[in-house]
Amino acid sequence: MQVVDDIQYDDTPVSGSGAPEPGSHPVPPPGRGAIHVLTNVVGATAVVTGAYNYNSRCETPCSFSNLDPGGYNLEVKKTGFQPTQTALQIRAGQTLDQKINLEQTALGLYIVTHPAGADVFINGDKQSGQTPLTIPWLRIPITLCCEGKLRTALAECDRQRKRASAA
Repeated sequence: MQVVDDIQYDDTPVSGSGAPEPGSHPVPPPGRGAIHVLTNVVGATAVVTGAYNYNSRCETPCSFSNLDPGGYNLEVKKTGFQPTQTALQIRAGQTLDQKINLEQTALGLYIVTHPAGADVFINGDKQSGQTPLTIPWLRIPITLCCEGKLRTALAECDRQRKRASAA
């Protein structure tokens, strides 16, 4: 397992006509605008509010298209990360690319399992809470228990690069 902060996305523009893939780079229809949101962590919640009582949300990477020109507020948040807000001005025919870097609120190893809710054991001791869970920076053997299956790994965290790996 290797967890890395830098996540790359396909940013190829997609026409406003038809049904684009979720998170694809939008091309707004004539007279409208769009916002394309990318984050350094997958699955952050992006919320856009603004002109003409507009209010919508999506899970990153994602886009908001067919927006009336005007002022909007973008908020991006995810559990375990500092939320961020940005004021935006949309013009007709414009797509604003917003690449948001969310900072962790607690330094450590952020453990995520699919499905969520796995118990985490360190040196045989069950930790409080279930995944997703942040544990402090250190080198430790961890055991994950999810749906009755146990997996053991050696987790090593690097404070400078914010990377974690387990073999």
